[in-house]
Amino acid sequence: MFASKYLTLLLLSTLQKPVTVIKLVARETVDEDIYLMQERKSKMNAAIMETTNDKNRASREAAKEKEALLKTAVDRFLQSPSMNRNGKENDPAVLV
Repeated sequence: MFASKYLTLLLLSTLQKPVTVIKLVARETVDEDIYLMQERKSKMNAAIMETTNDKNRASREAAKEKEALLKTAVDRFLQSPSMNRNGKENDPAVLV
């Protein structure tokens, strides 16, 4: 059963209760074309947002990897024999 226009039925008693929306669209009408366009746009937006989220996730992972690499390098440098306990470089003449 289709209607010639959108029929939106909202079951509301308060703003905090669930809402049920029912859309009835007639076949081969402008309303159907608009509805299908909305569906395509919704899918396209979801795909764009997913791609953006993937890029952000990859960026965060790369930043974490760089941070871990830098921390390892600094730790190794601080533990190297050319550093004294105060974190200052030893005088090469004294080591010889």
